Amino acid sequence: WAIPTAILAIGVMSAASRTPILVLTAAGLVLLWLQPRDIKRLLPLAVPLLIVVKLALPGSIATLKSAFFPEGGLVAQQSAFSREADPLLAGGRVRQLGPMLDEAGRTPVLGQGFATRQTGFYNPLRNAPILDNQWLGLLLEIGVVGIVGWAALFVGSARRLARASRRRAPPEGWLAAGLAASIVGFGVAMFTF
Repeated sequence: WAIPTAILAIGVMSAASRTPILVLTAAGLVLLWLQPRDIKRLLPLAVPLLIVVKLALPGSIATLKSAFFPEGGLVAQQSAFSREADPLLAGGRVRQLGPMLDEAGRTPVLGQGFATRQTGFYNPLRNAPILDNQWLGLLLEIGVVGIVGWAALFVGSARRLARASRRRAPPEGWLAAGLAASIVGFGVAMFTF
């Protein structure tokens, strides 16, 4: 399991994206909560893993640092909108929050309808900006009722798996913990994807 984990970590670092780092952090916290003794035993391997990442991908750690802490701040970066940008294609996550929440307020309960918002670079029927926030997109399309359903699906399954993880012996317990961590990580990733 150490080899695939190292390969996954190198892949995450090579992507130079914030989303996989957020997913790994959320999943790691869930695993630390569910299997604290085993995770604490594995923590010393983080230093050699960082060394391997640094050797395999020079500059990747600095790139990720600048991705999370850009000049001027992350909120300012995500609020910016360049003059030459198409408002239906780009615009930053933070800049779009206010207008999209106002739009969601027009049909808050059931939304506008699933898949009615057409996005994309080459879609001639596009009528909405790319949001880079799946939860916000779902709020617009399926409303609060749909968001509650999705959240119940994520939270309910993660809670059941967490209980199974604590009740079962290591192989099955770790499987349940891994699945719970993956589900939580996916739910977190939806905020930035």
